[in-house]
Amino acid sequence: MNVQSMFGRIAPRYDLLNHLLSLGADRGWRRRAVACASQLPHGAVLDLACGTGDLTVALAEGLTPQRLVAADFSAQMLELAQRKMARLLPGREVELRRCAAEDLPFGEGEFDLVTIAFGVRNFASLERAMRECCRVLRPGGHLVVLEFTLPGSRVVRGLYGAYSATVMPLVGGLLSGSFSAYRYLPRSIRSFARSGALPRAIGASGMPIVRAECYTLGVVELVVARKPQ
Repeated sequence: MNVQSMFGRIAPRYDLLNHLLSLGADRGWRRRAVACASQLPHGAVLDLACGTGDLTVALAEGLTPQRLVAADFSAQMLELAQRKMARLLPGREVELRRCAAEDLPFGEGEFDLVTIAFGVRNFASLERAMRECCRVLRPGGHLVVLEFTLPGSRVVRGLYGAYSATVMPLVGGLLSGSFSAYRYLPRSIRSFARSGALPRAIGASGMPIVRAECYTLGVVELVVARKPQ
């Protein structure tokens, strides 16, 4: 499946389905990420795989960084993000950049903080993307990642698996018009979580993980890594 074109197709209903399929919990997950980021240096912030800009807006409101850049590989997502920021952040300057996470158009050490919400499992090369995140961070800068994972409890994992295999494809397909996209997304969560790819890729980039915690019965994980001084 061409992931870039898939996100372009579902972009118009993306926000609605995020809120609906998470039962509204996605707003709380982003608040947790912003609360974590507020404790870290955040003069210059890159929100990577920004999608329609929900986390970008939350970062602008919660952190008020001196520089805020929102980047994504989908032109359709960035168009929606631009409209959202014009509506919710009047007068605030946010740079929008279309780019792949594996080849960031920024110099070394430009950012104090890089955030990624629910995007890492869709990167073409996770290891290259993590190396790029490390490169654009200043020494001592931080990477904050929110991503879906699998609950540790067998019971919760079974219920979540049934929900993601039946309700998500049906509701997501009906509302977005792309049943294939909402069959792909739950599968990508399961395969990515089982692979253990994220901690390996972060470690291979040279950034040690300094914080990791789960929310909502283990459905979502927050991971924080730090670039060495």
